[in-house]
Amino acid sequence: MTSRQETYPADGFQSLSLEEISLRSNIDEDITHYVTEIVEEEPKLLRWSVELRTEIACTLKYKAKETFRWVESRIESLKKCRRAFDVKETFGSLPKTLDETYKRILLAVEEEDRTYVARLLAWVVFTSEPLCLEILVEAIVFEPDMSELDPDRRFVDPKDILGFCGNIFNPWYQKCGYWQCGCKDSGHRNRLHLTLSHYTVQEYLLSDRMQSDADLARCT
Repeated sequence: MTSRQETYPADGFQSLSLEEISLRSNIDEDITHYVTEIVEEEPKLLRWSVELRTEIACTLKYKAKETFRWVESRIESLKKCRRAFDVKETFGSLPKTLDETYKRILLAVEEEDRTYVARLLAWVVFTSEPLCLEILVEAIVFEPDMSELDPDRRFVDPKDILGFCGNIFNPWYQKCGYWQCGCKDSGHRNRLHLTLSHYTVQEYLLSDRMQSDADLARCT
């Protein structure tokens, strides 16, 4: 899949006599095709008028700047709109970069959920193998001074934690007990696992840009 051009891999090849192949036109074409397909087929967007859907498509194509991930995140926001007014308001407040997109998602987390979100992100980012939801939902409520988990601290429905951070996470089903799952469930049951939705999420979470962000610091 084509995506935006990254500068750092190219730096090491500057001394080589290689013919540069530009992918920008292909990226633009791919994004145009993707946006057109989504706007014409996504049920939550089909409820809008032809004129508004055309405006959605044109706005996304114009502001995409060769970044698929930005387009995906904006479509998720548009799918949540319940009025044409909301769609137009979303247009007026579209974040310009992925950093701003992820920052907005984190700032939107409810205050009472922020500790859980911080722990959940840490587990997902720093665990070498994806963990199933049953493991994660207990890990984020376990306090450092606890010798065993208080049953009253457990979430009644583990899936409730999926709503913490919008589309930062990617839930998927996988049989436990294989190398893909850190819980090593001997029952080999299909369970919901959690990973980050895109590599740019982890890059942002570990970046100095996020660590030095004053707005996010005030939320901790």
